[in-house]
Amino acid sequence: MSTATATAPKVADVKLLINGRWETSQADRWGDVFNPSVGRVIGRVPLCPPEEVDRAIQAAAAALRPWWNAPG
Repeated sequence: MSTATATAPKVADVKLLINGRWETSQADRWGDVFNPSVGRVIGRVPLCPPEEVDRAIQAAAAALRPWWNAPG
């Protein structure tokens, strides 16, 4: 009798886009991204520490200034 073992596909960790650059989070906790149509976890998102959140907010605020005054 043979027993087949199903291997789950590798789940990708979502990176952070801060100041136009993709970065790996230094988080020690992660949350699952669940796709209900296939019934499984398809990724993991970092539960970022406050320092990463602050850097992302500061980069977004700095990027907004040029756009705010752009024509169109």
